[in-house]
Amino acid sequence: MSDNNRKVVVISGGGRGIGKSLALAFAEQAYHVCIFSRSEEDCRKTAEEISSLGADAHYWTADVKNQREVANVYQQIFERYGRIDTAVNNAGVIAREPLLNQGSEDIEKMVDINVKGTIHCCKAAAVFMKKKKSGSIINMASVGALIGLKGRSVYSATKGAIVALTKSLAIELASYNITVNALSPGAVKTPFNQKWFSENPHILQEIEGRIPLGRLADPLDIVDPVLFLASPAARYITGHTLVVDGGWTIS
Repeated sequence: MSDNNRKVVVISGGGRGIGKSLALAFAEQAYHVCIFSRSEEDCRKTAEEISSLGADAHYWTADVKNQREVANVYQQIFERYGRIDTAVNNAGVIAREPLLNQGSEDIEKMVDINVKGTIHCCKAAAVFMKKKKSGSIINMASVGALIGLKGRSVYSATKGAIVALTKSLAIELASYNITVNALSPGAVKTPFNQKWFSENPHILQEIEGRIPLGRLADPLDIVDPVLFLASPAARYITGHTLVVDGGWTIS
């Protein structure tokens, strides 16, 4: 496949965790992979790993809370490749504390990154997708948007906002042939989560007991649905939130 025919994906929070898994998976699909986050080191390591596999990857350092920084990243990517096909808005944070225990700093951080950051990324992507009259935007929500989660009320509220954003934005962008969908994962075995569960084995046991498939998600369980939403097979799907939780929300 020539470089001119290769699609371009932009992944926020692409340096580690699910974002890194997504970056590697899109590289295997012969995309030009563009990642950014606040951590230059994480992004650099992921980009170098992708490049070592013979794929094309570039990284930027930007904070999704800063609309100007996000817009600048997208501008540079469009100038480099002349197209942006898929945006995966993956950057997010979580504080596992009851609302009454959370200070204003934790609350504002989750709202700023999870909600405002996703909005900034959606807007930046849509500007350039509109030029080509095509594209797919994929937002990362959570089962917390759909069911109550003890100790994650603010986090769940931010993810609920992403589901609502996805529905309305899908209508706004449909005339430009841009699809907008969301993914709502359950608990995923990322390094961050595994550390927390190792410190709280009773919570891990409780969650696994509520999942009909009986286990946490592997990163690949999240990657494949995202690849589907970015593919031509999902061209007639928009405004949808795909739940990938092993059955947690129906148990």
